[in-house]
This record gives sequence, structure tokens and C-alpha cells, in this order.
Amino acid sequence: MSDSLEKVWKSLERQQNKEALEDEMDALSVMPVAKPKRERKKPDKAPPLFTIAVDSREQDRLDFDPWLPLGLFTVQFPVTLQSGDYSVIGSHDKCAIERKSAADASASFTRERERFTACLERLEKIHHAPGGYAALVIEAGWAEILAGQEQSMVSGKSVIGSALSASVEYGLPVFFCDDRRIAAACVVKLLSKFWKYNIGRPNRVKGWSKL
Repeated sequence: MSDSLEKVWKSLERQQNKEALEDEMDALSVMPVAKPKRERKKPDKAPPLFTIAVDSREQDRLDFDPWLPLGLFTVQFPVTLQSGDYSVIGSHDKCAIERKSAADASASFTRERERFTACLERLEKIHHAPGGYAALVIEAGWAEILAGQEQSMVSGKSVIGSALSASVEYGLPVFFCDDRRIAAACVVKLLSKFWKYNIGRPNRVKGWSKL
């Protein structure tokens, strides 16, 4: 092959390579560019709505752990309460729940009646004040209290009668709960309803129906 033909051939090769390179560049220019993924920012967890106050003298505290994952309230112990065993932080003078086991109730309405009467009078004052609420929660049902008279000198009928009498005399709600789990649920419900209707805004509280 002559030198002139070889030069022409190499020139054609260079031109083809250049055109191929330009085609590749054009293709790259129209290819969509992958945007870096933006990490979604997780919404901040809403703070608890209220805190349950547990009196420092409450030795056999109720278990509120099953409701804590809802994130609607926290529990603070110990707290010095003037009335009741459970309340809402910031509302000690407006909300009080007195808890009694079957044995406590039996003693409170018999040999410790004088001291318990003073307790009922304090609860009465809170319950009948504007925006106040107080109640007595007994962690035993009628059947258990009535059955307890077989192992005690105190009549179960007398205990129930005294509790109902106190409810009428002092105008206090009295709740008989079959066991501690139901008593805990009762206290949580009562305190949450107190917060809902006296402090919070129920129509704007997400997840409230879970309580």
C-alpha cells in the first residue's frame, strides 16, 4: 500500500473513532443523572401528655407498665401527696385516687376508721372543689371481700356496706376491682380522664382512644 493510501486510511479511522466518541458523549449527556437519596427525617416523638404521681407512702404500688409504651403518660415516684395514693403531677390539690387492697379496706372501715375518716374528708374536699376529682379504688370484688370474712373476724358485708355508705356520705365514687390488674387499669383510666377533661384538649390528642 502506498504512503498516500495509508495516510487516507488512517485519517478515515481517526474520523470514525472521533464520531463514535462524540456519539458516546451525546448519549451520556441525555442519560438521567441519579440523584442522591435523601434520608427522611423521622418525626420527633411527641412528649407524654401527663405524669402520674405516686405517693411516697404507697408501698405496694400498682403496675402501669402495660400502658407506658403508648407514650401518653409517665410515672413519677416518690411524690409527697397530701391526699390519696395517686394523682397527676401539677394537680395534687385537684385530683386524688385512694387505693385499698381487700385487707386495707377491712382495716380502714373497722379498727382504723378514725384515721380513714380524716382521709375521706380530705378526698371529699378535693372532689367537690371546682374542677376536682377524687375516688376510692378497692382492688377486690364483692365476691373476694365476702369470702374474706371466713378468714377474718371482720364481716365482708360490713366492709362493703361501709364502703357504699362512705360513697353516699362523702359523695365519692367507689370502684370495686376484681384484681390488681383491673385496679391499675381503673386508676389509669380515671387519671387520664381527669387530665382529658380538666387540662388537655381531647379532640387534638392522637392515640387517646387507646387508653
